[in-house]
Amino acid sequence: MVYIADFKTTQSKLVDEISGCRALLEEHSSTLTEHRVKIDQHNDTIQLLETQHNALSTEVTSIGSEINSIQEMIHFNSSSDMVSPSEIIERVKRSHNIVVRGASDIDSSRFTEMSKIIAHIDSGAEKQIVDMVCLGSGNSIIWKVTFSTSSAVSKLLRN
Repeated sequence: MVYIADFKTTQSKLVDEISGCRALLEEHSSTLTEHRVKIDQHNDTIQLLETQHNALSTEVTSIGSEINSIQEMIHFNSSSDMVSPSEIIERVKRSHNIVVRGASDIDSSRFTEMSKIIAHIDSGAEKQIVDMVCLGSGNSIIWKVTFSTSSAVSKLLRN
């Protein structure tokens, strides 16, 4: 009988230990599940960062090529043709002008008439006219039209 009592005591201890182990197993299982979720989130973040890194690396390479190209142009221009600052200023000023040939000489309404011609080519360009000068008379009339920006001139010439 002593054996049965010892057996029941041992069995009871084992049941308690198994219950404790089961509780620990469930706790660790939920912790492992949480860690798996966090690992998956971090893997997604790593993939996103890798994609962004690749895109930035490609962009840096492209910009590096552009910089090299610009440096080559600067080297070529500086070695073959030095441009003075006054020439640069004149080029910028000229980039704001167009010359119109073949328009008739119109005295008081020249601005309005030339604006209509320009508006016919590009509807927004006439609002950017700064100045208009008639450079000729008779059959060879030439108009110099100055715009507020060189982009207005480019857009007008493309149309």
